[in-house]
Amino acid sequence: MLEDLLKLASEENPVLLEEAMKMDTNPDRIRAHLLEIKGAYLLSLGQPEAALLALRDIKPTQDARLPKFSPFREKIGEKVHREVFDTLLLNRRQIAEKILDYEFRAKAAQAVNDSSAAWYYYLIGLGYYNMSYFGYEWDALDFYRSGYNQLRLARGPVFALAGSPDGNRENTDVSLALSYFEKALATAQKPEMAARAAYMAARCQQKQWFCDPECRYRPGSKLIPVLPEKYMTYYNLLINRYSKTSFIPQWSKSANGWQLMRAEELLHC
Repeated sequence: MLEDLLKLASEENPVLLEEAMKMDTNPDRIRAHLLEIKGAYLLSLGQPEAALLALRDIKPTQDARLPKFSPFREKIGEKVHREVFDTLLLNRRQIAEKILDYEFRAKAAQAVNDSSAAWYYYLIGLGYYNMSYFGYEWDALDFYRSGYNQLRLARGPVFALAGSPDGNRENTDVSLALSYFEKALATAQKPEMAARAAYMAARCQQKQWFCDPECRYRPGSKLIPVLPEKYMTYYNLLINRYSKTSFIPQWSKSANGWQLMRAEELLHC
């Protein structure tokens, strides 16, 4: 349907598009919105090149209307709705460009054994995690998020939604973000960088557990989620190998109960 609407948007007669969209407005504005939907979807699939190709079709006259986000901020804690203060505010096209730029820089640095490779991989991982269902910039890659779906994550990523025959797709898969944190960990040359990468990789594994059909923990529960061993790889690594890093005190202040429990175990052992 999206491609059909984009085809209509390319027609010379804007009336057809306005009738299809049930709105009377600037055709370029409608087309820009459709291209943003396509670009966001492709980005959520981990295809920044294809997303950039679509987003570059948006006319420059619409740039001022494009919403801006800040997905590359390092945030400890699990609040999805929060104010983020950053000087780096990017529209979706610029986010795709930034991901590709970071990827190039990471690979170039890795080729010469430069320590900055880990940082660039880490930034890409942050971007994808923060733009997932579990991140504070979820709306960079999605246009509707239902908090109720936290109670039924294992049924996703497409959830039933009233009035939507095809349901509502949520970006609950954090495997792409995890892959970049693993690359950051593999290329890290300093314990502090490795600790950060291990922590974020652990957050990804936690969310993967929440989406596992065998998980009985539900957000809002007073119980501390106890994860199976296969989902504890990176928290165990953080605790056992990077316990002396300065990152641990920051981590222990996290509002997430399970994270706090693991930190307290470490600090009191």
